Amino acid sequence: MNLFVGKINSLIKEFSNKVETEIKEGEYPVATPKASEPVIVNNKNLKKASKILFSSDKSQISDDIILHFNELEKLIPFSSTPKAFHSAWELRTNNLNKFAADRLANEGAQLIPQNKISNIFGIRDQQGVMLGPNKRLIMGVRHSAGNYDDELDDLRFTYQPPRTVPGMLRYRWCEFLSKNLEIPFTMLAVIWLWYSIDVKTKIPIFIISPAQIINSEKNLRDFGKSLNSPLELQIVNRAEVYKSIHRFESMQDTLAEIRFRSDLDVRLAEEWSFEEIHSSKKGKEIKKWFKDNDKKCPGSKCGHIQFDEISDSEIGFGHIIPQDWAITFPHYQTILHHPDNLYLTCNKCNSSLGSSFPNKTNSSQEDIEKSGTIGDWLRRTKT
Repeated sequence: MNLFVGKINSLIKEFSNKVETEIKEGEYPVATPKASEPVIVNNKNLKKASKILFSSDKSQISDDIILHFNELEKLIPFSSTPKAFHSAWELRTNNLNKFAADRLANEGAQLIPQNKISNIFGIRDQQGVMLGPNKRLIMGVRHSAGNYDDELDDLRFTYQPPRTVPGMLRYRWCEFLSKNLEIPFTMLAVIWLWYSIDVKTKIPIFIISPAQIINSEKNLRDFGKSLNSPLELQIVNRAEVYKSIHRFESMQDTLAEIRFRSDLDVRLAEEWSFEEIHSSKKGKEIKKWFKDNDKKCPGSKCGHIQFDEISDSEIGFGHIIPQDWAITFPHYQTILHHPDNLYLTCNKCNSSLGSSFPNKTNSSQEDIEKSGTIGDWLRRTKT
């Protein structure tokens, strides 16, 4: 069993326990455009819903998550820009004329006619939630005028769950994965419109954009209070999705636990780059914090000496990707002096590396992780 499958198995067990202990039998109302009866939840339909999500070999559940991201990656090139998607949302009509179509295209919309590439581009289900492999995950949500929450505020919107127990539980499972894998769960937001070719002919047109789950923490505290809560989603650009996909792929390939870091604000990274800290008050501030917090040198040449046992002049800033390598491979130049490529080390260990990467014999990845990069220090003290 690889690390990823083991991680998913552990999450299934934890999620199932929360379902069993936190969700009580009763009536759970779901907001709909028209008044509707609440969803009745009892132990029988809860077990049935859990069976839909998890009743298979555990490795198949992991495979379905992988298939979700693989399918997503194939469809991302068809996505429109967030700006164009917002404009399409604001049309407030399902009919698209040639003038609006041209404006949307100029803003970065991809107007996709109905086709059989994916059920995303079909009109069998013109509204609602579209499911991924084996109905475990959400591949997309369709929007049309007047459907539930009709506001796209700052590219964020909420989407109410289906009026079924499996549908509501599936919302929480996607949020649970998003938080515990530390990779924003991504799906596709879909707008469908009718485009008039001529007076007599209309064809279905689709505009899609990736959307990621946000602010899931409140729903995960107690499933009994959040079972019928909507998803909160944010429209994002392609680069954000590819970043999530690459993180997901890294998680599958590694044999060790990976710590994912949020991106540092560009201005903060520039303010605390190597040029700004290696011989300045900022550098002294960093060294003082590492000393005050009993941090050790990650290098082994000095025997992992405590920073508070040596003077500031004996402490330097090491590069994970060495400076010499950036000369030979210029593409490293953009990240060379970034705080996430820097770590605090004693001069003895730093000089012993020369033009080599940190390695098991001196300043291993594990030791640098324990001590933390300068970027880690910024996340802890400046954000």
